[in-house]
Amino acid sequence: ILARPLDLFTLGFQLTVGVTALLLWLGEGPHPWIAGPRARVDRGEPGWPGLALRQARALAAGSVLVWLAAAPVIAFHTGSFNVLTPLAVIATTPIATLAQVLGMGGMLVWWLSPPAASALMLAAEAVAGLLALVSAAFDGPGLHTVLPPVTAAWAASGVGAVVFALRRARLRDPRPWAAGAGVLVWLGVEIALGAGSGRGVAARIDMLSVGDGSCLLVRSGGDALLWDAGSLVPGQGVTTIPRALRALGAARVPTAVVTHANLDHYAALPDAAPQIGLRRVLVSAPALAVMRGAATGSPERVFLDRLAERGVEVAPLSAGASVALGPSTLRVLWPPDHPPSVVRTRNDHSLVARVEVPTDAGPRSALLCGDIQRTAMLSILADGAPVRAEVLELPHHGSHHDAAERFVAEVDPLVVLQSTGPSRLGDARWAWAWARVGSRGGAWLVTARDGAAWAVIRTDGSVVSGSFR
Repeated sequence: ILARPLDLFTLGFQLTVGVTALLLWLGEGPHPWIAGPRARVDRGEPGWPGLALRQARALAAGSVLVWLAAAPVIAFHTGSFNVLTPLAVIATTPIATLAQVLGMGGMLVWWLSPPAASALMLAAEAVAGLLALVSAAFDGPGLHTVLPPVTAAWAASGVGAVVFALRRARLRDPRPWAAGAGVLVWLGVEIALGAGSGRGVAARIDMLSVGDGSCLLVRSGGDALLWDAGSLVPGQGVTTIPRALRALGAARVPTAVVTHANLDHYAALPDAAPQIGLRRVLVSAPALAVMRGAATGSPERVFLDRLAERGVEVAPLSAGASVALGPSTLRVLWPPDHPPSVVRTRNDHSLVARVEVPTDAGPRSALLCGDIQRTAMLSILADGAPVRAEVLELPHHGSHHDAAERFVAEVDPLVVLQSTGPSRLGDARWAWAWARVGSRGGAWLVTARDGAAWAVIRTDGSVVSGSFR
């Protein structure tokens, strides 16, 4: 704690240290759920059946106690509530214990017999694989209740009420029941307030600040998808992206779109997948062909292999396809399955899609562009695709050239979202476009300057935007 004080605020630290402290505090002695309703005089060592029954009871009761006390903390950090957690702990504890025994044995035996140690470590690895399979069985679709964001104050009060109730553990004592009821009422208020904050919103786009890379959360109705999730900064999928999604009220995002085969647009997805409940990844059709044809061990193949290991479906997406997103529709404008021969770069294989949003004042839209460059822009305009939109993801992080100027002029956006590091911040060649957007009361938001940016299309047809530092 002295060396890394911020660990106090992480889920791993709070569960590991908190759960251990809880078990030590309650222990077998004082808690009747584990030790039985009344103390008994020890009349000697119990037989195997009695010992097995006592250990099974202790495991079951301890798992329930831990789950009750940890549930508010898990809900705060992840937005997830799973009633099967006690069963998962009971099912995995013997397997995890065996894996630890084999692994520790392998390390200790290594100095005496490396071949024997290798055999133990291989056995530990096999048991760990079984542990992963059993754990995954309790983490399937439909097994989680996803909650809106809750406050840290509620989580702390929830833990306090649970520990108080467990410590009392008497059915006739009204105080634990009153504390639990109060915490549940408080939770209901927070959920109602969280649900109310989404009223009047037809669609929302959040562009996360991931440095040199791109990651957008697109939501409409009750649906959400990620439009790219990559960065040149490592570790974004482990912490930054899952935490940001949770803070935005989107703990579970089952679908992601990868616009093209560049690391700064997909590298974070495999790490984020298990944390956000990712089930399906849609990839630009020509880009997916490149990925599947890449050499073994290349970033593209590693990406596909890691998604396959996590049970995530990968499918192509191309011009003419559409993806339902609540009441809205994500309509793909580019590229076709087989782009023209003039399209030779990965960036020009990037997906371009229009999010078409129904509102009371008529349809509104957002144009998402990935990293398209000159050839793709001119081809899209030549095809007469409907590119005009109220919100624009600036193509290729804001790279400037004559075709980009023409493309942005045709879109004529009210809000521009530009995901970039400092290298493309403040390019004065876009001054005319800044002035155009500003004259209409809009905003040009850049992650390198403004932090995470957002645009909301409201049900009355208006568009508002802002950012988070």
